[in-house]
Amino acid sequence: MNLDATKFAIVLDGGLPGGVAANAAAVLSLSVGRAFPEIVGPAVTDGDGDEHPGITQLPIPVLRAAPEALPELRRKASERGLYCVGFTHTARTARSYDAYTQRMAATANDNLCFVGIAIVGERSAVEGLCGALPMLR
Repeated sequence: MNLDATKFAIVLDGGLPGGVAANAAAVLSLSVGRAFPEIVGPAVTDGDGDEHPGITQLPIPVLRAAPEALPELRRKASERGLYCVGFTHTARTARSYDAYTQRMAATANDNLCFVGIAIVGERSAVEGLCGALPMLR
């Protein structure tokens, strides 16, 4: 992966309360980190010689959109061959991964309500989808 040509953006339902938005961004970031471990840089050493684990090498804008716009944005990202992971209301409210898996299996794609999505891919393609979206506040 050429990090200079890669963009990573998170788009959340703009009406989420702060704690829910922070949780959604964290969940989506973990999924992206698993799919693209090269985004995380190597450990660094501070001036006192203490080592600090690597963090993301890419900026991660956290943007906002209307909840009804998220499925369409996800669809467009997929059509353009971009990596896109969604965090659904089903996932957010499940108390275990087994419960999440069962609830997802019983929910049609058209009935999924997205809390947020993360998109990773070629910079201009991601910017074309997300560039006009405002930052989450």
